[in-house]
Amino acid sequence: MRVATVTGCIFLFAAGCSDPDPDVSGGSSSGDGTTAGTTQTAPDPSTTSTSTGISDESSSGENPGSTGDPEPASSSGAAESTGGEEATFAAGFDIVDISPNKGHLALNVYMGAYGAPFARGPAEGVHDPVFVRSFAVGVGEEGFVAGVADLPGFGNDFTAEIRARVAENTGLPPEHVLIGATHTHSAPDFMGLWGGGPSEYRDPVIDEVVGSLTRAWVLRTPATLEVSSATGPNGNRRDWEFTDDSITLLMARDLDGELMGSVGVFAAHPTVLGSSNLLISRDWCGGYVEAMEAHTGATSVLFNGVLGDASAARPPGKYADDFERAFAYGALIADLAYEASASADPISTGLVVESTTWTMPVQNALFQLAAAVGLLDYSFSGSGEGQSVDATATYVRLGEQLQIASFPGEPLTRTGLEVKSVMSTPHQAILGNTGPAFGYFILSDEWMTGRNDDYEETVSLHESAGDLAVGALMDLVELDAF
Repeated sequence: MRVATVTGCIFLFAAGCSDPDPDVSGGSSSGDGTTAGTTQTAPDPSTTSTSTGISDESSSGENPGSTGDPEPASSSGAAESTGGEEATFAAGFDIVDISPNKGHLALNVYMGAYGAPFARGPAEGVHDPVFVRSFAVGVGEEGFVAGVADLPGFGNDFTAEIRARVAENTGLPPEHVLIGATHTHSAPDFMGLWGGGPSEYRDPVIDEVVGSLTRAWVLRTPATLEVSSATGPNGNRRDWEFTDDSITLLMARDLDGELMGSVGVFAAHPTVLGSSNLLISRDWCGGYVEAMEAHTGATSVLFNGVLGDASAARPPGKYADDFERAFAYGALIADLAYEASASADPISTGLVVESTTWTMPVQNALFQLAAAVGLLDYSFSGSGEGQSVDATATYVRLGEQLQIASFPGEPLTRTGLEVKSVMSTPHQAILGNTGPAFGYFILSDEWMTGRNDDYEETVSLHESAGDLAVGALMDLVELDAF
């Protein structure tokens, strides 16, 4: 397996995402500023762990949390590929609530992805809880674990810590530990650009993320996998006549055929709730997981896909507020995914996990300024025009049916589809915003062409970022001959 070691310092995302839509408004809420305390359930506790996560009992913002570091599991580490005629998959799932409590909110938890630093103001309450949802797939002691948090994104200081701690707990290589974000614009800022939050909240959240990923790996049990694909409604805010509208659904069943959990991938900015909303929410992603869990009775995990210029569609009908509208859209995507799962393809045993690292220049003045004044939760190397960042992506193939690539930021439609063009399995997925949130990845021939008023270019590391990422990922996919 080609696993490149990450060296040097890494970097950042920045500035607020823009998804202009005259139909978007802040909406109303019944939230009272408390953590909802919702705990997801799954049919088999031996394969799924659930937790209420961050405590809601403290009014001071102090939280004992969890260590996030369970006893290490025995593992032999990385291998080039695993599987074979007699090998079987194993899978595990975990969910934990990471919503801020009243005490945290009193210390100012800023929400991310809209506007300038501090301009939006801190969150005023919790409309619906935010979670980290994790799943693991392995063959023997080899495999990977992936989690996704209902947050705008993570800075690379956080992702480096998470990967290192989970690797120590599990014996997996750090590159086999994937941490993504749904990119909801109504959740706490873990990138630092919009105001961040108190350590009394953020530190235990990182512990919970580490614990969730670790538990998903430790709790894996023998499983069969199947995959299906569908399409869903979304739009393109850069006025392309196409976007990546694919819905991919991976499902794991125990050896008795009972569903253990599912992992969905679909691309759309979670911006149904506008910038005036000050209540923590998962946006449409919450509607998806709740509807999918209602359909299946099992744990649901959702990754955003090729989301860079993909906008949520507005479902027809009248809604009490934008929260109801957002959840209706998510439920629609879940309905389409679940309907397609009736004809899912079984995945043949066989697992390949590989990773690659490349270096990108950082020549965005906004990023450089924000880093210089200490706003960002990122590290990067060099200074002035010589600043750069290392980015890592992971590639997974499950049997001969599904290829997956993680993307450390937001690939635009053409960027993501370029990577998919070299995949050969009947089902394919790109996990957007998985790894540090390094901003938008735009192909150079689309750079500064006036689309969406060149907004995405202002939140990109450099003109070359898209080409460099596509080249690295295409090379990685093409190395896997099967």
